[in-house]
Amino acid sequence: MLTGELDAVTAENLTVPQTPLWMLQLQWLEVEGTQVRAGQPVAEFDNSAFTAALAEKRVAALQAADDLAKLRAQNDMTAADKAFDAEKARAEVDKARLTAGLPRDSLPERDWQENQLDLQRKQVAYAKAKDDLDSQQKSAALDAQVKQIALEKSQREIQEAEKAIRALELRAPRDGIVVVGQIPWLHRKIEVGDTIGPGITAVSLPDLGTMRVKALLSDVDDGHVAVGMKAVCTIDAYADHPVEGVVREISPVAREPDQASQRRAFDVIVELGSTDRDRMLPGLAVKVEIKGRAVHDATLVPRAAIDFDPAPARVYSASGQAIDLDVDLCDGQACALRQGEGAKRAAPPAGLRLRAVGDAP
Repeated sequence: MLTGELDAVTAENLTVPQTPLWMLQLQWLEVEGTQVRAGQPVAEFDNSAFTAALAEKRVAALQAADDLAKLRAQNDMTAADKAFDAEKARAEVDKARLTAGLPRDSLPERDWQENQLDLQRKQVAYAKAKDDLDSQQKSAALDAQVKQIALEKSQREIQEAEKAIRALELRAPRDGIVVVGQIPWLHRKIEVGDTIGPGITAVSLPDLGTMRVKALLSDVDDGHVAVGMKAVCTIDAYADHPVEGVVREISPVAREPDQASQRRAFDVIVELGSTDRDRMLPGLAVKVEIKGRAVHDATLVPRAAIDFDPAPARVYSASGQAIDLDVDLCDGQACALRQGEGAKRAAPPAGLRLRAVGDAP
Protein backbone atom coordinates (compact mmCIF):
# COMPACT_ATOMS: atom_id res chain seq x y z
CA MET A 1 0.00 0.00 0.00
CA LEU A 2 1.52 3.29 -1.13
CA THR A 3 0.48 6.90 -0.68
CA GLY A 4 0.90 9.58 -3.30
CA GLU A 5 -0.82 12.33 -5.21
CA LEU A 6 -2.12 13.03 -8.69
CA ASP A 7 0.28 14.66 -11.11
CA ALA A 8 -0.01 15.79 -14.71
CA VAL A 9 2.19 14.03 -17.26
CA THR A 10 2.57 17.27 -19.22
CA ALA A 11 2.18 20.88 -18.11
CA GLU A 12 3.04 24.42 -19.10
CA ASN A 13 5.61 25.53 -16.52
CA LEU A 14 6.06 29.24 -15.83
CA THR A 15 9.47 29.72 -14.25
CA VAL A 16 11.09 32.57 -12.37
CA PRO A 17 12.71 34.84 -15.00
CA GLN A 18 16.44 35.51 -15.09
CA THR A 19 17.26 39.14 -14.30
CA PRO A 20 20.36 41.10 -13.20
CA LEU A 21 19.07 40.87 -9.61
CA TRP A 22 19.00 37.04 -9.86
CA MET A 23 16.87 36.47 -6.71
CA LEU A 24 13.33 37.86 -6.91
CA GLN A 25 10.62 38.33 -4.30
CA LEU A 26 7.14 37.08 -5.12
CA GLN A 27 4.65 39.92 -4.72
CA TRP A 28 1.38 38.32 -5.85
CA LEU A 29 0.26 34.79 -6.69
CA GLU A 30 -3.00 33.47 -8.09
CA VAL A 31 -4.86 31.05 -5.80
CA GLU A 32 -4.10 27.42 -6.58
CA GLY A 33 -6.93 25.68 -8.42
CA THR A 34 -8.18 28.87 -10.07
CA GLN A 35 -9.36 28.52 -13.67
CA VAL A 36 -7.52 31.12 -15.77
CA ARG A 37 -7.71 32.28 -19.38
CA ALA A 38 -4.85 32.64 -21.84
CA GLY A 39 -2.98 35.90 -21.18
CA GLN A 40 -4.32 36.30 -17.64
CA PRO A 41 -1.70 37.18 -14.97
CA VAL A 42 -0.94 34.34 -12.56
CA ALA A 43 2.08 35.68 -10.63
CA GLU A 44 3.97 38.94 -10.15
CA PHE A 45 7.41 39.61 -8.74
CA ASP A 46 8.63 42.79 -7.05
CA ASN A 47 9.70 45.27 -9.77
CA SER A 48 10.47 48.32 -7.62
CA ALA A 49 14.22 48.07 -8.25
CA PHE A 50 13.66 47.83 -12.00
CA THR A 51 11.20 50.74 -12.19
CA ALA A 52 13.60 52.98 -10.26
CA ALA A 53 16.47 51.96 -12.54
CA LEU A 54 14.26 52.47 -15.59
CA ALA A 55 13.57 56.09 -14.63
CA GLU A 56 17.31 56.71 -14.27
CA LYS A 57 18.02 55.06 -17.62
CA ARG A 58 15.41 57.21 -19.35
CA VAL A 59 17.00 60.37 -17.93
CA ALA A 60 20.40 59.12 -19.07
CA ALA A 61 19.02 58.44 -22.57
CA LEU A 62 17.56 61.94 -22.79
CA GLN A 63 20.89 63.42 -21.71
CA ALA A 64 22.76 61.29 -24.26
CA ALA A 65 20.40 62.39 -27.04
CA ASP A 66 20.82 66.04 -26.02
CA ASP A 67 24.61 65.71 -25.94
CA LEU A 68 24.57 64.15 -29.41
CA ALA A 69 22.36 66.93 -30.82
CA LYS A 70 24.58 69.63 -29.31
CA LEU A 71 27.72 67.96 -30.63
CA ARG A 72 26.29 67.67 -34.13
CA ALA A 73 25.24 71.35 -34.11
CA GLN A 74 28.68 72.40 -32.88
CA ASN A 75 30.38 70.21 -35.48
CA ASP A 76 28.23 71.68 -38.26
CA MET A 77 29.19 75.22 -37.22
CA THR A 78 32.88 74.36 -36.99
CA ALA A 79 32.77 72.54 -40.33
CA ALA A 80 31.09 75.53 -41.94
CA ASP A 81 33.84 77.84 -40.62
CA LYS A 82 36.57 75.49 -41.82
CA ALA A 83 34.92 75.16 -45.23
CA PHE A 84 34.68 78.94 -45.52
CA ASP A 85 38.37 79.30 -44.63
CA ALA A 86 39.30 76.67 -47.23
CA GLU A 87 37.18 78.35 -49.89
CA LYS A 88 38.72 81.73 -49.05
CA ALA A 89 42.22 80.23 -49.29
CA ARG A 90 41.34 78.71 -52.68
CA ALA A 91 40.19 82.13 -53.93
CA GLU A 92 43.47 83.62 -52.74
CA VAL A 93 45.33 80.92 -54.67
CA ASP A 94 43.40 81.71 -57.85
CA LYS A 95 44.14 85.42 -57.41
CA ALA A 96 47.84 84.77 -56.74
CA ARG A 97 48.01 82.41 -59.73
CA LEU A 98 46.75 85.18 -62.02
CA THR A 99 49.36 87.60 -60.67
CA ALA A 100 52.14 85.04 -60.91
CA GLY A 101 51.10 84.29 -64.48
CA LEU A 102 52.07 87.70 -65.81
CA PRO A 103 54.96 87.63 -68.29
CA ARG A 104 58.33 87.82 -66.61
CA ASP A 105 59.61 90.50 -68.96
CA SER A 106 56.59 92.73 -68.24
CA LEU A 107 57.55 93.26 -64.60
CA PRO A 108 60.65 94.10 -62.71
CA GLU A 109 62.49 90.92 -61.76
CA ARG A 110 61.98 91.52 -58.05
CA ASP A 111 58.18 91.96 -58.45
CA TRP A 112 57.91 88.85 -60.60
CA GLN A 113 59.81 86.77 -57.99
CA GLU A 114 57.63 88.10 -55.14
CA ASN A 115 54.54 87.09 -57.15
CA GLN A 116 55.92 83.55 -57.45
CA LEU A 117 56.63 83.36 -53.73
CA ASP A 118 53.19 84.75 -52.91
CA LEU A 119 51.56 82.02 -55.03
CA GLN A 120 53.51 79.34 -53.17
CA ARG A 121 52.51 80.80 -49.81
CA LYS A 122 48.85 80.91 -50.87
CA GLN A 123 48.99 77.32 -52.10
CA VAL A 124 50.50 76.16 -48.77
CA ALA A 125 47.81 78.06 -46.88
CA TYR A 126 45.10 76.48 -49.05
CA ALA A 127 46.51 72.98 -48.48
CA LYS A 128 46.59 73.62 -44.74
CA ALA A 129 42.99 74.88 -44.78
CA LYS A 130 41.87 71.71 -46.61
CA ASP A 131 43.76 69.53 -44.11
CA ASP A 132 42.11 71.37 -41.23
CA LEU A 133 38.69 70.82 -42.82
CA ASP A 134 39.36 67.09 -43.37
CA SER A 135 40.71 66.65 -39.84
CA GLN A 136 37.74 68.47 -38.35
CA GLN A 137 35.27 66.33 -40.32
CA LYS A 138 36.97 63.08 -39.27
CA SER A 139 37.21 64.19 -35.63
CA ALA A 140 33.58 65.30 -35.66
CA ALA A 141 32.48 61.97 -37.14
CA LEU A 142 34.36 60.04 -34.43
CA ASP A 143 32.97 62.22 -31.63
CA ALA A 144 29.46 61.83 -33.03
CA GLN A 145 29.94 58.06 -33.26
CA VAL A 146 30.98 57.89 -29.60
CA LYS A 147 27.91 59.91 -28.58
CA GLN A 148 25.70 57.76 -30.83
CA ILE A 149 27.04 54.58 -29.19
CA ALA A 150 26.32 56.04 -25.75
CA LEU A 151 22.77 56.90 -26.85
CA GLU A 152 22.16 53.43 -28.32
CA LYS A 153 23.52 51.84 -25.16
CA SER A 154 21.08 53.87 -23.05
CA GLN A 155 18.23 52.90 -25.36
CA ARG A 156 19.18 49.20 -25.13
CA GLU A 157 19.29 49.43 -21.35
CA ILE A 158 15.80 50.95 -21.38
CA GLN A 159 14.53 48.13 -23.61
CA GLU A 160 16.15 45.52 -21.38
CA ALA A 161 14.68 47.10 -18.24
CA GLU A 162 11.22 47.26 -19.82
CA LYS A 163 11.57 43.65 -20.96
CA ALA A 164 12.63 42.61 -17.44
CA ILE A 165 9.64 44.41 -15.94
CA ARG A 166 7.30 42.65 -18.36
CA ALA A 167 8.96 39.31 -17.56
CA LEU A 168 8.27 39.85 -13.85
CA GLU A 169 4.56 39.37 -14.58
CA LEU A 170 3.86 35.74 -15.46
CA ARG A 171 0.84 35.25 -17.72
CA ALA A 172 -0.97 32.06 -18.62
CA PRO A 173 0.03 30.87 -22.12
CA ARG A 174 -3.31 29.05 -22.46
CA ASP A 175 -6.51 28.31 -20.58
CA GLY A 176 -6.05 26.03 -17.60
CA ILE A 177 -5.98 25.47 -13.85
CA VAL A 178 -3.30 27.09 -11.71
CA VAL A 179 -0.97 24.76 -9.80
CA VAL A 180 1.53 26.52 -7.53
CA GLY A 181 5.11 25.27 -7.72
CA GLN A 182 7.34 24.12 -4.88
CA ILE A 183 10.59 25.33 -3.38
CA PRO A 184 12.72 22.18 -3.88
CA TRP A 185 14.99 22.58 -0.88
CA LEU A 186 12.10 23.33 1.49
CA HIS A 187 9.64 20.78 0.05
CA ARG A 188 6.72 23.19 0.31
CA LYS A 189 4.56 25.30 -1.95
CA ILE A 190 5.77 28.74 -3.01
CA GLU A 191 4.13 31.57 -1.05
CA VAL A 192 3.82 35.33 -1.47
CA GLY A 193 6.91 36.97 0.04
CA ASP A 194 9.29 34.13 -0.85
CA THR A 195 12.58 35.10 -2.51
CA ILE A 196 13.42 32.58 -5.22
CA GLY A 197 15.94 32.27 -8.01
CA PRO A 198 15.58 31.88 -11.78
CA GLY A 199 14.52 28.58 -13.28
CA ILE A 200 12.26 27.50 -10.43
CA THR A 201 8.69 26.74 -11.52
CA ALA A 202 6.42 29.29 -9.88
CA VAL A 203 3.17 28.23 -11.56
CA SER A 204 2.21 25.41 -13.90
CA LEU A 205 -0.86 24.79 -16.03
CA PRO A 206 -1.26 20.99 -16.18
CA ASP A 207 -2.85 19.06 -19.00
CA LEU A 208 -5.76 17.39 -17.20
CA GLY A 209 -6.14 14.90 -20.02
CA THR A 210 -2.94 13.05 -19.08
CA MET A 211 -2.76 12.34 -15.36
CA ARG A 212 -0.60 9.93 -13.35
CA VAL A 213 0.15 9.14 -9.72
CA LYS A 214 3.43 9.98 -8.01
CA ALA A 215 3.79 7.77 -4.94
CA LEU A 216 6.45 6.86 -2.38
CA LEU A 217 7.71 3.35 -1.67
CA SER A 218 9.43 2.90 1.70
CA ASP A 219 13.00 1.69 1.37
CA VAL A 220 12.24 -1.28 3.66
CA ASP A 221 9.93 -2.52 0.89
CA ASP A 222 12.69 -2.42 -1.71
CA GLY A 223 12.19 -5.25 -4.18
CA HIS A 224 8.53 -5.85 -3.37
CA VAL A 225 7.27 -3.57 -6.14
CA ALA A 226 8.39 -3.88 -9.74
CA VAL A 227 7.71 -2.08 -13.01
CA GLY A 228 4.71 -3.60 -14.75
CA MET A 229 2.80 -4.52 -11.60
CA LYS A 230 -0.88 -3.63 -11.65
CA ALA A 231 -2.30 -1.22 -9.10
CA VAL A 232 -5.60 0.13 -7.88
CA CYS A 233 -5.56 3.89 -7.23
CA THR A 234 -8.16 5.44 -4.96
CA ILE A 235 -8.46 9.21 -4.71
CA ASP A 236 -9.22 10.13 -1.10
CA ALA A 237 -11.87 12.62 -2.19
CA TYR A 238 -13.59 10.02 -4.42
CA ALA A 239 -13.15 6.76 -2.54
CA ASP A 240 -16.05 5.13 -4.41
CA HIS A 241 -14.35 5.49 -7.80
CA PRO A 242 -11.09 3.47 -7.85
CA VAL A 243 -8.99 3.57 -11.02
CA GLU A 244 -6.83 0.80 -12.42
CA GLY A 245 -3.18 1.56 -13.07
CA VAL A 246 0.24 0.11 -13.86
CA VAL A 247 3.61 0.81 -12.23
CA ARG A 248 5.71 2.42 -14.96
CA GLU A 249 8.77 3.75 -13.14
CA ILE A 250 10.65 3.28 -9.86
CA SER A 251 13.57 5.52 -8.95
CA PRO A 252 16.89 3.65 -8.57
CA VAL A 253 17.84 5.42 -5.32
CA ALA A 254 15.76 6.11 -2.21
CA ARG A 255 15.67 9.67 -0.84
CA GLU A 256 14.34 11.53 2.17
CA PRO A 257 10.83 12.89 1.45
CA ASP A 258 11.79 16.09 3.29
CA GLN A 259 14.71 17.53 5.25
CA ALA A 260 13.41 16.51 8.67
CA SER A 261 12.53 12.94 7.68
CA GLN A 262 14.48 10.05 9.15
CA ARG A 263 13.08 7.62 6.58
CA ARG A 264 13.88 7.15 2.93
CA ALA A 265 11.62 6.21 0.04
CA PHE A 266 11.69 5.45 -3.68
CA ASP A 267 9.69 7.54 -6.13
CA VAL A 268 7.10 5.45 -7.95
CA ILE A 269 5.18 6.53 -11.06
CA VAL A 270 1.84 4.82 -11.70
CA GLU A 271 0.18 5.20 -15.10
CA LEU A 272 -3.60 5.47 -14.87
CA GLY A 273 -5.90 3.48 -17.11
CA SER A 274 -8.38 6.35 -17.42
CA THR A 275 -8.60 10.05 -16.63
CA ASP A 276 -11.54 12.09 -15.33
CA ARG A 277 -11.04 15.81 -15.98
CA ASP A 278 -13.77 16.77 -13.51
CA ARG A 279 -12.43 14.76 -10.58
CA MET A 280 -8.73 14.27 -11.17
CA LEU A 281 -6.89 17.43 -10.22
CA PRO A 282 -3.14 17.69 -9.53
CA GLY A 283 -2.24 17.41 -5.86
CA LEU A 284 -5.20 15.27 -4.73
CA ALA A 285 -4.11 12.55 -2.30
CA VAL A 286 -4.20 9.01 -3.68
CA LYS A 287 -3.96 5.59 -2.04
CA VAL A 288 -2.20 3.07 -4.28
CA GLU A 289 -2.66 -0.65 -3.73
CA ILE A 290 -0.08 -2.66 -5.64
CA LYS A 291 -1.36 -5.99 -6.89
CA GLY A 292 1.69 -8.14 -6.31
CA ARG A 293 2.17 -11.76 -5.35
CA ALA A 294 -0.34 -12.93 -2.75
CA VAL A 295 0.45 -15.06 0.29
CA HIS A 296 -2.25 -17.17 1.91
CA ASP A 297 -2.44 -18.94 5.26
CA ALA A 298 0.97 -17.66 6.36
CA THR A 299 2.24 -16.87 9.83
CA LEU A 300 2.15 -13.07 10.39
CA VAL A 301 4.61 -11.19 12.58
CA PRO A 302 4.02 -7.55 13.60
CA ARG A 303 6.38 -5.41 11.57
CA ALA A 304 7.31 -3.28 14.60
CA ALA A 305 8.71 -6.38 16.29
CA ILE A 306 11.10 -7.33 13.47
CA ASP A 307 14.73 -6.25 13.53
CA PHE A 308 15.82 -5.99 9.87
CA ASP A 309 19.40 -4.89 10.58
CA PRO A 310 20.92 -8.35 11.09
CA ALA A 311 20.85 -10.99 8.38
CA PRO A 312 18.59 -12.84 8.63
CA ALA A 313 15.94 -10.65 10.22
CA ARG A 314 14.92 -11.60 13.74
CA VAL A 315 12.45 -10.99 16.53
CA TYR A 316 12.88 -11.03 20.28
CA SER A 317 10.58 -12.78 22.68
CA ALA A 318 9.34 -11.05 25.80
CA SER A 319 12.07 -12.88 27.71
CA GLY A 320 14.78 -11.54 25.37
CA GLN A 321 15.36 -14.66 23.26
CA ALA A 322 16.40 -13.88 19.64
CA ILE A 323 14.58 -15.86 16.95
CA ASP A 324 15.73 -15.74 13.32
CA LEU A 325 13.01 -15.33 10.69
CA ASP A 326 12.57 -16.23 7.04
CA VAL A 327 10.61 -13.13 5.99
CA ASP A 328 8.57 -13.34 2.78
CA LEU A 329 6.26 -10.37 2.04
CA CYS A 330 5.46 -7.33 4.18
CA ASP A 331 2.86 -4.60 4.28
CA GLY A 332 2.72 -1.56 6.53
CA GLN A 333 1.66 -3.53 9.62
CA ALA A 334 2.96 -7.10 9.38
CA CYS A 335 5.26 -9.47 7.54
CA ALA A 336 4.42 -12.97 6.34
CA LEU A 337 6.95 -15.72 7.00
CA ARG A 338 8.07 -18.02 4.21
CA GLN A 339 6.68 -21.51 4.45
CA GLY A 340 6.74 -24.79 2.61
CA GLU A 341 9.63 -26.01 0.45
CA GLY A 342 11.25 -22.58 0.11
CA ALA A 343 11.44 -21.93 3.86
CA LYS A 344 14.93 -21.99 5.43
CA ARG A 345 13.86 -21.93 9.08
CA ALA A 346 10.76 -22.74 11.07
CA ALA A 347 8.31 -20.08 12.14
CA PRO A 348 8.13 -19.20 15.84
CA PRO A 349 5.22 -20.79 17.70
CA ALA A 350 1.84 -19.10 17.39
CA GLY A 351 0.88 -16.90 20.33
CA LEU A 352 4.51 -16.09 21.29
CA ARG A 353 4.75 -12.73 23.01
CA LEU A 354 7.19 -10.41 21.27
CA ARG A 355 8.63 -7.02 22.09
CA ALA A 356 9.03 -4.11 19.71
CA VAL A 357 12.49 -3.39 18.33
CA GLY A 358 14.33 -1.02 20.67
CA ASP A 359 12.22 -1.81 23.75
CA ALA A 360 13.90 -3.14 26.88
CA PRO A 361 13.49 -6.91 27.50
